[in-house]
Amino acid sequence: MVFMLFVQSPLPHGIFYFILTVLMVDTTSSATVAQNGRISPCKAPCTEYGIVATARLERIDLKIYKVVRRAEDEIAKASDVRQVVASPGQWQINITAILYEPQTFDPILKALVESAKKVIPVNNRFSTPFFFLVLQSEKGVYGEALNAMSLRVIGFLNNLNNHPFLPPSKRSIAIIHERSEILFKWLTVNFLAGYFDQEKSHSKVGVLGLSLNTVTQIAYPVHSTSMNTTEFVTIGTMPYLLIAQSYTTEGFGTTLREYFTKLGQVQGQGKQTSPCSPQGAQVQVVDGDIVKQYIGNGNVQQCLKILNDVILNDYGRWTRSPYIRKPPKYIKFYALPQVVNVLNEIGCLGCEKVFTPAKINAAARLSCSSSQPRNGDLPSTKNCLNANFFYLMLTESYHFEDNTPITVLPKSVHGIDEDWALGALLYKLRLLSYKIVP
Repeated sequence: MVFMLFVQSPLPHGIFYFILTVLMVDTTSSATVAQNGRISPCKAPCTEYGIVATARLERIDLKIYKVVRRAEDEIAKASDVRQVVASPGQWQINITAILYEPQTFDPILKALVESAKKVIPVNNRFSTPFFFLVLQSEKGVYGEALNAMSLRVIGFLNNLNNHPFLPPSKRSIAIIHERSEILFKWLTVNFLAGYFDQEKSHSKVGVLGLSLNTVTQIAYPVHSTSMNTTEFVTIGTMPYLLIAQSYTTEGFGTTLREYFTKLGQVQGQGKQTSPCSPQGAQVQVVDGDIVKQYIGNGNVQQCLKILNDVILNDYGRWTRSPYIRKPPKYIKFYALPQVVNVLNEIGCLGCEKVFTPAKINAAARLSCSSSQPRNGDLPSTKNCLNANFFYLMLTESYHFEDNTPITVLPKSVHGIDEDWALGALLYKLRLLSYKIVP
């Protein structure tokens, strides 16, 4: 049959243009884009592919999924999805160059298309959605560069001569903030564990993310509405109220700056010591034309007190933190695989599979106790501060008890990575929805 597709796409300066595509396709077995810009998956039984490219400041990751939708399954199940290995599947980028010379990004976009074409059969290409999601984790010049990247992608994908895939919709190319990222991660974890299947109970899983840049994320379901609820999603016919948020989105630079600002207020103009620096460590802080020298004393209790003020007062006010209430006791928390990098960095021993706030506290005291090398690593202010920061975040902001076990998720389940790309595909392609509205 003849299928007419209109796509309305925004361009800079408020300009809009339309693409009219007239093709012979079978709309009963292909993913489609409606006039309102919503993408619908193919109608089961069918097989389709999905492309998800995720962009950060330093790299682009490409994930491709094959989805076999079965007539008896109204929503997708983990057994329906297979991750197809793309080669190459990752590209390093120069984000500053993209800001000033956006055309330098075109070769990577072309390489993304070629990599996807290698693994997606010709007959499936036109019905394959291509999602390009940019994680907006920075402001200022880097934020502008990420916006420039998004505009370049819009122009590239709107030109159907550049790729053989489904024309883009308003949901195809998007800026993703940390709150959406952790929501997508929560969807991935629960989907792969099978908690969305009809025969299983309501999800009781919480997801925790930590990074070496002092960015923390958390998502978990609650059963009642409150000012803390940030997301509402429907899986099949089951509504989920979620608390999904990222804390300290500005990263370690802001944390460090706020720490030394607070330290200066506490200590005045006298002898400068840094309780969040390892004992005996020499720390130089440059603030404009002023250079300050600090000597670490590894005083963990004092470090915790100062960071407590920074976290609960400053970050709580900036981000309007939803962590006023304690998570329900029935929630079992899992940490994303990347947390292992953080645990290793701060010296959390035996934390690779399960850890507790108490173990983080012990790691903090070890990191701050001495400036002498341990296992070939010189403890730094960053490790000492981060370990204490994470401990406070877990206990004061997230209200975890010291003995709360947090299980580290594996990097992949049945060959599918535990990351937010799959969750984004499930959400944006509405693979978890019973009612498919074209």
